[in-house]
Formats: sequence, C-alpha cells, structure tokens
Amino acid sequence: MNALNLWRGAGFLLLMSPALAWANGEEIQFTGTVLAGSCQVTVPDIELGSVLVSSFSGKGSDSSTVVAWQITLSGCQGIIETVNVSLSGAADAASLDYFAVTEPTNTHASGVALKIMTDEPTAKVQKPDKSVIQWPWAAIKTGSDSAVMRYTARYVQTEDTITTGEADGVINYTIDYL
Repeated sequence: MNALNLWRGAGFLLLMSPALAWANGEEIQFTGTVLAGSCQVTVPDIELGSVLVSSFSGKGSDSSTVVAWQITLSGCQGIIETVNVSLSGAADAASLDYFAVTEPTNTHASGVALKIMTDEPTAKVQKPDKSVIQWPWAAIKTGSDSAVMRYTARYVQTEDTITTGEADGVINYTIDYL
C-alpha cells in the first residue's frame, strides 16, 4: 500500500508540474505591417550607340559617350525608407569591377567592358558582384508613391588593345525596398 500511495503522490505532482510552469505571466509581442502591394518597376533597355576606338586613351580609360538611364519605381504602397539595388552579371575577364560584353568572336568587340555608375553627387561604380547600393527614399522620391534611381553607362577599356565589333551585354538586377 505504501508503494501505491507513493505512485499516486508522484502522479499528482507530475500532473501539477505543467500548471506551475504556466503560472508565470510572461508575454510575447509581435509587430508588423500589412501592405496592399508592391512597387511597379520600370527599367529600360540601354542603347550605348557607336563608340570610336580613338575615344579611349588606354587601359582604364572611359569612352567619351555616356548614356544616362534610370530605374523607376511607381505605385509604391506603404512606408519605404530605403531602396537597395544590386546588379549582377558576367564580370569582364580583365577587370572584375566591370560587366563583360558579349563573348569576343569575329563580330564582337574585345578589350572593353560596360561601366555602370550611380548618377548622384557621390557617384559609385556598380560592380557585377551583386554588391548593394542603398538609395534613401527621401533622396530619390519623385512623388508620394514613386522614386527614380539614376545611373550612367559607358564603355571602359580593360585591355591594352581593343578590337572592333558588337559590344552588347546583359545585366540582372534585384531591388529590395524596406
């Protein structure tokens, strides 16, 4: 009988233990925002035109032709404080800071790459390594629900010798807005 009472007492304590654990009145707070949608993103195709080999002065020099372009956000809903933009693509074999042009063949140029820069007072080179450039919303907004991030594109000489031909390239972009 003593053994039976011990088991009953142990069972009672086991049943009561979870109740004792719940008696501690702690709480967890959750915060967040529900948004109706996202921004509409517009990115144009860029035409760099024809550039003469003589517009370069040697390895590391930029072409004299600069093309301005922009990424536009519109219809943005909710509170946005920062827009992060990263570009990715094949890096030029001679300089990893620039985007490669189409693989050199008999009809494609070599010795040049695409140089993409932000067009702001403190211009930054946007590299093909997916590095992120942060754009404060207050600096780029054009309306209550829209913004423009301005860039420039040009060719840069990456090798001692340039061969003429087509110099096309493809760049992928990722945009996060917070």
